[in-house]
Amino acid sequence: MEREAYVRTARDCMRDNVQALPLDLPLGDAVEHLLTHSQCAAPIVDPDGVVVGVLSEFDCLRCLASADYHGWPAGTVRDIATCKPITVRPDTDMFELASLFQQHRIRQLPVVDEQGRLLGMVARPSLLRALDAARREREHAQRDSTYTTIEKHLRPGTR
Repeated sequence: MEREAYVRTARDCMRDNVQALPLDLPLGDAVEHLLTHSQCAAPIVDPDGVVVGVLSEFDCLRCLASADYHGWPAGTVRDIATCKPITVRPDTDMFELASLFQQHRIRQLPVVDEQGRLLGMVARPSLLRALDAARREREHAQRDSTYTTIEKHLRPGTR
């Protein structure tokens, strides 16, 4: 009897203890947040917890690199965040996640509920771990199947 492989989902790969940033957070505080928490991106939520954007390190780099040499750019997260971000539901499978990461060249995806409220974030390294675990499980299952077939063939009276 063959075992059906379990396909991991965003729910399995996501980090759910994510700190979201408000739209009105000053840019300097947002950059400090990303650096302090070693995050490559942070979700931006409205007062109801609905994801309305993502602030990435790329967004910050683009803004800071284009700022005047002597001045720090003024503004808030709202001014530079990526609005209308790509989001996924908790049941999005790992293959769809991989496709989104490749297609859009992003490093994290917000996971949201039916109302668009933040549940967590899936990062590329977490997805890579899930894909590698699936590969190892498949190899293990194939190896077990091969051993079982050989064993049956060699056992007297089972031919």
